[in-house]
Amino acid sequence: MATYAKRASGHWQVKIRRKGVVASKAFAKKADAQKWATATEAAIDSGTYNTAPDAPALSFGELVDRYERDILPTLAREEQRKRPGQLALWRERFAGRAAASITPADIAVARDEWAADGLSPATINRRLAALAAVFTAAAKQWHLIPLSAHPVREVARQAERNERVRYLSADERAALLKATAESSNPYLHVAVVLSLATGWRQSEVMGLTWDRVDLARGWLTLETSKNKDRRGIGIQGYALELLRQLEKVRRADTELVFPARAPRKASAAAGKPLPPMNLRKPWEAALATAGIRDFRWHDMRHDLASRLAVAGASLHEIAKVLGHRTPRMSARYAHLSDEHLTDILGTVNAGLGPER
Repeated sequence: MATYAKRASGHWQVKIRRKGVVASKAFAKKADAQKWATATEAAIDSGTYNTAPDAPALSFGELVDRYERDILPTLAREEQRKRPGQLALWRERFAGRAAASITPADIAVARDEWAADGLSPATINRRLAALAAVFTAAAKQWHLIPLSAHPVREVARQAERNERVRYLSADERAALLKATAESSNPYLHVAVVLSLATGWRQSEVMGLTWDRVDLARGWLTLETSKNKDRRGIGIQGYALELLRQLEKVRRADTELVFPARAPRKASAAAGKPLPPMNLRKPWEAALATAGIRDFRWHDMRHDLASRLAVAGASLHEIAKVLGHRTPRMSARYAHLSDEHLTDILGTVNAGLGPER
């Protein structure tokens, strides 16, 4: 809706706020201001309004550059790691294109090509989310395009089937813990025990810093989870003892609990904090040693949830431990809880029949 104000100079100032677009202009006559407002609102509604008609066309590459400079550093560490690679794919695809020329059809073609190449729906959707974040910043934060011209909003996402629930048998869990304890990497066993004990994602465990570890209380704090929530979790027993042992030999050059090796050249580390350790190779070696197949690091979240369900934890309690936002995410473990209740009922009701 347009608003009008008469200035001391006698000119009429008209201002429009519509669909995320803010536009303003001054006219000598109110009738001219009203005419401009009507035409501008129609252009905004149709998606043809150009917020900077006299400016040179902004290239898609320039838009991504600004996003990576201004927005990317504010994101969670995991997003900072993954998003540049996702955006690089879009850079290559839309090289030399003006940002305003990219249409929903262009993006849908990329989506369908990736699907035909066998990429998972989750991978494709993460790439679409990265592109959407760039255009959202351009519209809502920098006002370079109207929100109505956001091309990714009109592109349907791939249907994801994230119902995989792989957890360890008691024998598998014992074999994995034995293999990690015997690994040549001294950090692997601690990281795996923490993942099994907390249900944290790999990035959350590997990004843990000592200032978020309270050994006296047995408490870990997660500052930036995937859902951007701040939550904590208590640890006891073996997991806490391992952290106490590790704290005695902690590195002085970083706050990370699981730091990567320091660069050999001091110049390589100038001004750059150390990244977390990469445990992929020792992890895969431990799985092979334990004879465990089809098991990912992320599945340790499912393993904890399954043990909680069998122990009688409610779905609400499981959701709170794992940081689930919706009941549906925890509902996949309901059958384990039901099986546990069935066993309890069988024990309790064993004496209802006739004596034999």
